Amino acid sequence: MKKDIHHIHDKTYRNFFENKGIFLELLQSFVKETWTAELKAEQLIEDKSHYILRDFEEAEADIVYRASIEGREVVFCILLELQSTVDYSMPIRLFYYIAEIWRKYLKGFEKEAVKKKAFNLPPVIPIVLYNGDKSWTAATSFKDKIQNADMFSEYVIDFKYILINVNDYSKEDLVAIQNTVSAVFLLDQKIDSIEFIERAALVATEFKALSEEHKLKLKDWLDYVIEAPIRQVVLNLLEASEEEVSKMTANITKTFRDEKEQAVKEKALEVAKKMLAKGMNLEDVLEITGLDEKSGNYLPVNDYSYWFANYR
Repeated sequence: MKKDIHHIHDKTYRNFFENKGIFLELLQSFVKETWTAELKAEQLIEDKSHYILRDFEEAEADIVYRASIEGREVVFCILLELQSTVDYSMPIRLFYYIAEIWRKYLKGFEKEAVKKKAFNLPPVIPIVLYNGDKSWTAATSFKDKIQNADMFSEYVIDFKYILINVNDYSKEDLVAIQNTVSAVFLLDQKIDSIEFIERAALVATEFKALSEEHKLKLKDWLDYVIEAPIRQVVLNLLEASEEEVSKMTANITKTFRDEKEQAVKEKALEVAKKMLAKGMNLEDVLEITGLDEKSGNYLPVNDYSYWFANYR
């Protein structure tokens, strides 16, 4: 049902978080720090530069925002790690990333200004958004990528990044948040087709506070990530009344369940055919596979080939 194309997914999240209000939802709902409460959407300015690094250009998808907290600039950079493979080079990638942001920042100042006591670099807050199905086991501290870092204590460079793992949140927690980001996370978790439809129905009926602008961004995200045959059905769910949503969901999930049962039965028949071909007793085959004589046009035991050939 959902596309599994890395670069397409990167693009959908990049477009999604280009909306300042949605980016603010990400910070205030999923980054548990006191300073996120101080931020306002009008303070956020997206940096369109995109600090793609040559050494990691195949892996990069970045979003950079600048903001002001207590009158001082702060830079938020997000790397989208939207794949199933954990990247153990992440602290190193982020180190280069932060350095590149600072390097470009320094270009805006005369050398003499940089030398003054009052000059300071803006903080860069690195965030990794990960939606893979495996646990994130990469180091979250830079010093963990330095040999013998403990030996040299505070003399080695260190920082931590904020990890937002889409699959770490429970369904109940995401529904309780009820904003655009939690709706996307709810639908982007590793779930089967039936659960996806049921969650889409939940978004349609429970996430009533979404603005029209944010609904449109959610639809844009869905339009990219859902396969064509079911895409319009899911988009229609978001516009339907509660009664219509209930009926549509029941119809779609029944179709999926029927297709799943059919696929399981066909697989069982395939296995049964091989077992019978090896001379196994029909009663044993039926017991092992869970099939029965009504699963097809059953003829005498020795003519089982007709049974399989005519099963539909």
